[in-house]
Amino acid sequence: MNKLNAHGPRPSLRLLLPLLLLGSLGSATHAADAVPFKFARVTEVDVTDGPALNSLMEKWTPFVKEHFPGSHQTEFLTDDLGKAIFVDYAKDLSDLERNDKEFQAEVEKYQSLNLPDLFPTYIQSFTASETSVWENQPELSYAPSGGESWEQPFRMVRIFHLKRDKEAAFVEALKAFNEVDRKAGITAPRLILRLKFGPDAPAFAIVVPAKDVLDYYTNYAKRTELRAKDPKWKETLDTLIQSTRRSEIRHDTLHPDFSKLK
Repeated sequence: MNKLNAHGPRPSLRLLLPLLLLGSLGSATHAADAVPFKFARVTEVDVTDGPALNSLMEKWTPFVKEHFPGSHQTEFLTDDLGKAIFVDYAKDLSDLERNDKEFQAEVEKYQSLNLPDLFPTYIQSFTASETSVWENQPELSYAPSGGESWEQPFRMVRIFHLKRDKEAAFVEALKAFNEVDRKAGITAPRLILRLKFGPDAPAFAIVVPAKDVLDYYTNYAKRTELRAKDPKWKETLDTLIQSTRRSEIRHDTLHPDFSKLK
């Protein structure tokens, strides 16, 4: 079973447990050419006690899988910055409210069974949390025929916070990016998300799967060489950079044992 580092990621019991039950980016983005979700709600938490969080997840996740097998999916990830990330998915915004109601029912069921109280462990595990909602952009995502699988544990996430008058140019550059990769025969899929609700908008996220961080950067170097052969690549890259106020790079790892995947 995947264990968290002693100083790994943490949110509020209200935010944590509902998201432990929600979607799975690995599952929801399987077959990136037909992604079934419209919105992804992401809650990031600062972990203060990794073993406590580990203990919490070991008790909560099996309970949900046993008593609520048909409930919404959840994905649990950690990053290299000491955060835990909980993701749930929805076909429309009303689904997020439904997910919260399902979570409340799960909490009430847990309490009715007189199982060990999780609240003290929860309080020990987390500090600050931040939630955002992202909208899937299938028309901008890259899903080559016969491309690599999303069923890999690592996620390279790059978030671009855009200049307010450059969103249209950024979108066109993403389309050109896809064309460059098609011509180069690149098989790595790429999921594009647009920030719907959250701080520091407008923003887009580019998500690429890999086996691990070494696998990602090894193949990224190869992809960069292939792209450089296309004369349109430099122009495309320049537009992406010039449209951006700042960017963030995240290395996220999926923990299947602590996720509820379908």
